[in-house]
Amino acid sequence: MAHLINHFAQAWDLSPAHYWHLRMLCALLLTPLLGVLYVVLFDRPRRPTAGRQLWHR
Repeated sequence: MAHLINHFAQAWDLSPAHYWHLRMLCALLLTPLLGVLYVVLFDRPRRPTAGRQLWHR
């Protein structure tokens, strides 16, 4: 991630003061995005087992 931030900072001609803001912005936007991707891709509902089927009847 640091490599990507450095690339953007150099491409956009940012000063070190703006670099800090770019790091904070990436951290604040990346965390919720990773959370949503985890829920969508990996947190699939499980099939109910026999014990759960009896409990929910």
